[in-house]
Amino acid sequence: MTDFPRHPGTYLLQFFCCSTSRVAVGSAFGPGGLAARLRHHLQPTGATPHWHLDYLRPHLRPARLWYTTDPGCWEHLWAAALAAVREVQIPHPGLGASDCRCPSHLFYRKQPLGRKIFRNRLRLAGLEPPRLREPQIQGSRDW
Repeated sequence: MTDFPRHPGTYLLQFFCCSTSRVAVGSAFGPGGLAARLRHHLQPTGATPHWHLDYLRPHLRPARLWYTTDPGCWEHLWAAALAAVREVQIPHPGLGASDCRCPSHLFYRKQPLGRKIFRNRLRLAGLEPPRLREPQIQGSRDW
């Protein structure tokens, strides 16, 4: 498992499920920062699921992770940008977004989402994307 920073930040996780790719966006501004939240999401789910993603996690394999320790919370802006990407669908409205007005924080796209496409979508939305870090994650599928 990668050593993630203990700083707060925003992340985008891509998962592989059968022949599909699922993308989840979140933020980690609570105790433990990115390290605590990403370790939670990247290890097998325990007996008591806590976040919405925990219920899906047993059926998913981590594939790709992008994150930033930029002090701004990018979660909702990233979710809006993802919703505007061609061929992106919202499989479960409201999932991961029960504490905000976003339509969802879980997205589906048949093909994996490339970092260039994501950064271009942010720029089209008038946002200058922060520096995205992309560590290798154990058990990821190389696309």
